Amino acid sequence: MLGSNFRTILPGDMDTTMKNSTSSDSSKNKNSTPETTGSNSNATPATLDKRSESAGPIAKKRRVPASITQNACVNCKKARAKCDGNQPCTRCTSKRSLYQEECAYEPHTKNAKTMLVRNLKESHDIRNKAERIFTWLANGTDNEHDILERIKNRDSITDIANWLESIESNGESQLSIYAGSNNELDGDLPSEFVWTTVTGDDEVIEHLISLYFTWVHPFYPLFNEGHFVDSMKQESDEFCSHNLFNAICAMACYLHTATDEDIIDYKRMGTQFSDFVRNRIDPQDSSLTNIQAFAVMFLVRCAQGQGFSGSVYLNIASRSMESLRPSNSDSADYRQIWRETVKGINSLNV
Repeated sequence: MLGSNFRTILPGDMDTTMKNSTSSDSSKNKNSTPETTGSNSNATPATLDKRSESAGPIAKKRRVPASITQNACVNCKKARAKCDGNQPCTRCTSKRSLYQEECAYEPHTKNAKTMLVRNLKESHDIRNKAERIFTWLANGTDNEHDILERIKNRDSITDIANWLESIESNGESQLSIYAGSNNELDGDLPSEFVWTTVTGDDEVIEHLISLYFTWVHPFYPLFNEGHFVDSMKQESDEFCSHNLFNAICAMACYLHTATDEDIIDYKRMGTQFSDFVRNRIDPQDSSLTNIQAFAVMFLVRCAQGQGFSGSVYLNIASRSMESLRPSNSDSADYRQIWRETVKGINSLNV
């Protein structure tokens, strides 16, 4: 009885059932995704490339920009546009009708300091040459008529000064070699006199003196520039001394902007100037120039990153200045410079 109620399932029937189920599922899958199947069958290489691009971002090569300068012209800076650095630049040329100003370049910040020092040196040179011409005229030289004629002909100051120098070199004049000074040189001083043994390069010394009077003296006037230069040129110790001279040069070495063209290690030279003063300066010397040297050495030590230890120099300068009082026998110039030094040292103590 029991055996007649159940149908025997053979292996062949099971395979047929599974095949029918599998074929039914595959037909459903085909019906559910006809577009995908059809598109894959008709796909071309170009279509596949487009799909691969849309499937995900692909790194593209960065377009190499045209020649761009680090210092753009004024118009391009205002527009925040790229500039090729030409004179005039391509952008200003193409948009000339839009700009009222011509294509011009401002000096790069890195080179502004160097250019300013160069311009100041040129201005000082022209001023000294002009003062020299005035000195010739004030002394009633025989060439006064020729000088005035050259001025009327609008000759440049440099040309007139060079002409006067050629006359002086021929022995036709006995003016002071220092431009703008009416003081005569002391002929008793030895010709081998030098203010420093660190360097004998006159151009380097001139550069350092110019740096000091450009960047330090306007803010800390510890002495009178004109009288110092006069004494320095005349090899006089009235308002200049070896310690003061070398201290100034030491300070100026740390103001120099290093360039690839430098053949001198200015920081090393600054240490040499500083050592020169430290080995010679006497705290018991209460002369005005020695006090000024102590004050400048305080600035030098600050520039060397030794401001705390350098305060010793400032303390000595301050105490010595309190005990130094000009007398009635001192010249008016000395009393004036004394007052200037007092103000300068007080400004350092603030």
